[in-house]
Amino acid sequence: MSAQALNFVKSLPPEEAVRADLYALLARLFAAGPDAGLLTTIAGSPAPFGDAGLLAQAWSALQASAAAVDADAVMLEHAETFVGTGRAPISIYASHYLSEHWKEMTVVELRDRLPQLGLGRQPGVSQPEDHLAALLEVMCHLVRRGNDADSMALQRDFFDRYLGPWYRRFCAEMKARGALHFYCAAASMLEAFLMIESEAFSLES
Repeated sequence: MSAQALNFVKSLPPEEAVRADLYALLARLFAAGPDAGLLTTIAGSPAPFGDAGLLAQAWSALQASAAAVDADAVMLEHAETFVGTGRAPISIYASHYLSEHWKEMTVVELRDRLPQLGLGRQPGVSQPEDHLAALLEVMCHLVRRGNDADSMALQRDFFDRYLGPWYRRFCAEMKARGALHFYCAAASMLEAFLMIESEAFSLES
C-alpha cells in the first residue's frame, strides 16, 4: 500500500521545515488518537532526517507501530491513557509535573504569554493551555516564524520554560506503562526529538 509522504513547510530552510513538521505531527498525535489516514501516512513516510541516530530509530519504531495498529484501537489507547474515567492514568498537562508554586502559575502565565506571540485559544477548545499538544503547537508556530537570532531566542525561552522541565518525566511514565503500544512509540519519538532540541538550544545560549 502506497502512502503520501508528510508535507514539509517550503518557506523555511530544510532543517527548520523538518523541525516545524515534527512539532506539528507530535502535537497532532497527543491531541487525539490518529485516524487511519494519518497512521498510513506515518507508516509510508521516510525519515526526513536521515537513517542514523536515536531519532531515526524512534521514527522507525513509530512507523512499525503505525503500520501494525488499528485506528480505533489507537484512539481508545489515547482516551484510556490521557482522558480516562475520573483521573487519567497519565497526565498530559505541564502543570502536573512542575513545582507547586509554578504549577499554580503555569496556565495563568500561558494565558498572558500566548497573545504576545500572536496566538490564542481556538473557538470550541476546552483544554487548558498547558496541554502537551498545545505547547507543541506553539513551538511549531515559533519555528515557522523564522530562524534569525531573535526568533531562536524566543523558541529557546518558550521551550526551556514550558517543555524542557518535564518532558522526560512524562515520557518515562508513558514508557513504563506496559499496556501501551502505539503511544509508547510516540513517547520515544517525542523524547528523542525534544532531547535534540534541548541540546541545540543549550549550545545557542
